Amino acid sequence: MISMGINRDEDNKRTDCNIPFPINLALPSPYYRGSFGIASLAETVSFTNACLPTEMIVKEIKESVTASSQRFFKMRTSLGTQLQANTAALKKLEDNNYNCN
Repeated sequence: MISMGINRDEDNKRTDCNIPFPINLALPSPYYRGSFGIASLAETVSFTNACLPTEMIVKEIKESVTASSQRFFKMRTSLGTQLQANTAALKKLEDNNYNCN
């Protein structure tokens, strides 16, 4: 699970995050102040009051979702095929009285 929150000011505008060194010029993404967290079954990591390169993060999330979706659909197809084979084998066993005389 990934979560990201952008801090907002009293006018509900995103809080800019100015990076005081040259890397700010090298990256095209606007930075906003906020929080970012990643949780898995094993560990949770979070950062608060951090500078978030929002466009870069959104791009990474989209790429990750696309890759995960492709992996899921491939797995679903494979498991669907296995289910059909197992269902046919079970039906055969039932029709043969589970190979009991």
